Order: sequence, then structure tokens, then C-alpha cells
Amino acid sequence: FLPQSALIGAFLAGLLGGVHCLAMCGGWVALAGRPPGPVPLVPAGTLRAGLAASHAGRMTTCVVLCALFGAAGGAALAASLAPLQRGLYVAANLLLLLLGASIALRGIEFAPLERAGLAAFRRLLPAVKRLAPERGIGGRYVLGIVWGFTPCALVYGVLPVALFAGSAGEGALVMLAFG
Repeated sequence: FLPQSALIGAFLAGLLGGVHCLAMCGGWVALAGRPPGPVPLVPAGTLRAGLAASHAGRMTTCVVLCALFGAAGGAALAASLAPLQRGLYVAANLLLLLLGASIALRGIEFAPLERAGLAAFRRLLPAVKRLAPERGIGGRYVLGIVWGFTPCALVYGVLPVALFAGSAGEGALVMLAFG
């Protein structure tokens, strides 16, 4: 059973971290896969649909990751590792609080986690380069899926909370609340 505090914490992390997301990923979303040269005029509806498709792809990746973490946590709960799980749950929530403090105070770094995520993303970069927005909404959705693997301290702060959600479905709910 998923505590409401986990959903509230994930929602607040997403809500309060929105400015961070806009600053860090805004340009990527706008320009990802754009061919070199002048930017063609795009109707506003087409632009909004492409951005929505990119965001949906990113959320797909993040929700699947949280579902996997939730399933792993549920398996640990079924194995009756309650004392260990309680300790890890406290650690996950402390990580979420540290993440919030790092955004608010700019003093705590998550560089090691971000470097690990960047190494994984570099392997996906060739796929990003082959996809262009001109390939339609489907191409933007796939770009969003790849975008979901970019290093992000906010997502890294929410993943441990999903680990203790108790199941794949409840782990996915944690990320949906965040997104």
C-alpha cells in the first residue's frame, strides 16, 4: 500500500522543480533533432503536438523505470526484508529532501549520479541524431523516450521513492505524480 506522503512528495518535487526542468531541458525539447540551417515556420498546433509527444515519450521512460523500481521493491517486501526495507525507505526520503535542498540552496551536488546517467545517455545519442522532428509525432515521441534517459537529479530523487511503493503499478503512480 503506497503512502500518500510518497505521492505528495513526488508531486511537490515535480511542481517545485519545474523551473529547473524548463532551464535544463527547455532548449533540448525545442531543438532536439532539428536539422542544421534556418528554422522553418511551424504552425502552433503542430508545435504543441510535437512538444506534447516529446513529453509523453519522456514520461513513458520515467514511468517504466519507476514501475521497475516499484516491482523490485515489492519483491523485497514479499521476501520479508522489512527492517532493511524500512531503513532504505528512510534513506530514499532523505535523498528526496536533499534533492529539494540542493535545488533551493544550490549547495548540494548530485554530480556522481548525473555522471553515471550521462554515460548511459551517450550510448543512446546516436539514436537521437537519427531522429528528426520532420518524421512527425512518432519521431518526437521516440525522441522523448530517449530524452527520458538523460541525466536528471530530480528523477534520480524520485526513483528511490518508487522502490518502496510496493508494486510496479504504485511505482508508476509515483512518477505520474512527479510528471
